[in-house]
Amino acid sequence: MEITYKSVAPAQNYAQSALRFTFSLKFGRSQESPIHVSGKLSIQDKIIGFLNLETPLPASNLQALRFRGADTGLGDVLIDITMSVVLNRYELDMVERSRRDNKKGDVEFKLSVSVRYLRNLAELSQIKVLPLNNVPFAKQYYNEVAKILNLDAARIPIELLFHAFQGGEYYQNNSNLLFVVENAEAVGNNPGGGYLITEMLNREYNERIHSSDWINDFAPVFGLGEFFVVEIPTGNKTIKDAWELISKAEMSYKKWDIEGVASSCRLVGQNLDGYLKEKFGEKSFTYNERWGRIYGAAKTGFKGWVSMPLHSEDIKNEGAGGAKYERPDVKSDEADAESILLITKALIKYAEKLVHDSNRET
Repeated sequence: MEITYKSVAPAQNYAQSALRFTFSLKFGRSQESPIHVSGKLSIQDKIIGFLNLETPLPASNLQALRFRGADTGLGDVLIDITMSVVLNRYELDMVERSRRDNKKGDVEFKLSVSVRYLRNLAELSQIKVLPLNNVPFAKQYYNEVAKILNLDAARIPIELLFHAFQGGEYYQNNSNLLFVVENAEAVGNNPGGGYLITEMLNREYNERIHSSDWINDFAPVFGLGEFFVVEIPTGNKTIKDAWELISKAEMSYKKWDIEGVASSCRLVGQNLDGYLKEKFGEKSFTYNERWGRIYGAAKTGFKGWVSMPLHSEDIKNEGAGGAKYERPDVKSDEADAESILLITKALIKYAEKLVHDSNRET
């Protein structure tokens, strides 16, 4: 009995998000019979789901061995089976968080699979009846055996019973008696346990779904939305304090600490604003127009937007321009954190480009 992992794909015909795994199952045609397959899926050492078998297992076809050590010619059975695991929104969030901890954005998971199966210990034991005179090594003792048994050797033929595991002769059906016995070699030190035993095969597989495959093939099926891939080069990190704050924001993001992301990114904006004001001057076109229109004033532009998650209670009382909102509507979520982090990185890159161009001109 052996089970081998083959592939994973998003389940297309489920109302809920689900992963479908394919395995190859190999077992002896007449000597093993799988009766149950189960498993679990883990991400970062946390179980996020249990695998359900979708493929019906084949009916048992166990039969006694023809004879010990013989090649029955029946061979092995090799089939593919599929197992699925349903993932709720919380479990999908765990997968996404694991991707953020992975340098390449891949999904790394562990599959633990168990196969319970029956193993056949039965074999055919043959009893053959032969005339004593037909047995070369025994016929010389014919008269002595007749005397011991008190038989008239001339009138009553003497026959012997031979217990043997025979090959080609068996297929001629010339055995007089057949018994089903335990295969002592298979039973080992536990004889008398019957002709069948239940055994368990356990396997673990560490696998990976590459980031591009997850984004293009899995996420749309799971309703996670279409992703676009953006690269923001960090350049030479001219404004080092800003990048250090970004590192703090990313740590908060991995914990889904929305206020932590907003707080660090707001400090990035303040850092950049002070740096550019000193570099170009408050009345310069670069600072006042190119930078100023992006960074904004108290409640506008980046400055106002990045502060929104930090002022939820104030906004509940009075929003921009004196607006009033239903209190449950005033909230920030993961989408705000993602956008704030992405745009803050772009803002640093833009500020560094302004500085770089200025230095090159002078």
